[in-house]
Amino acid sequence: MSPGLRVFFGHHKCASRYFRFDFLGRAANTLEWPTVRYQIKNPPFHFRRLDDLDLFNIDFDALKDMETGLLVFSNASVRVLEKFLSCDVPYRGLRVFRDPRQLLVSNFYHHLDGHNTATENWVWDKLIEDRVVMSGLEVVDGIHYELNNISRELFDTQIFGWESPQEVLDVRLENFESDPKTWSEAIAEHLQIPAEILSVPENRFSNPRRKEWPEVMGRRSIDLFKQR
Repeated sequence: MSPGLRVFFGHHKCASRYFRFDFLGRAANTLEWPTVRYQIKNPPFHFRRLDDLDLFNIDFDALKDMETGLLVFSNASVRVLEKFLSCDVPYRGLRVFRDPRQLLVSNFYHHLDGHNTATENWVWDKLIEDRVVMSGLEVVDGIHYELNNISRELFDTQIFGWESPQEVLDVRLENFESDPKTWSEAIAEHLQIPAEILSVPENRFSNPRRKEWPEVMGRRSIDLFKQR
């Protein structure tokens, strides 16, 4: 294995938690690597933009002193990428993204009911405001509202505005779901770590409550999505 950091560039609602804590987190533990992730020292941390969690709660300067280890971003945006690259450290990276239509639908339902608006460490002020509005809307109107608010920020700063450096392997979540073994091997080869420590349970992504975007998005929603 080559020296340098292994970096996961996660995006909101793109299985980021799974890849940070299970898929790569367990691998780092097996290799006895230190793991760096956002750590809030003076809670509660109030934020509106998703990437503020990483930008203001990771010690980027300390990365320059690490010979190897795992760095995980929960909301990797263009701003986060630029700040990381300014550290000028050797690394190999992984980015996981998903079909933006499915991402929008997943965001809507999770932001409407399910995602925490606050924990003992942070308060997501924007989601608190949005949930109040969306709770009074029909599904279609709620999806349109989501598209113009949190999801709009997500698409602009993390999905459509993103361009991966050559050190980063881009993996579409739907492709990973369909063949986790093959993709795990490809990821291991790119990151230069043993493939056997990246085992993936076959039913990891099964979710009987998940709503597929064609079931929810009508023609008007699709047209608005394309306009965005």
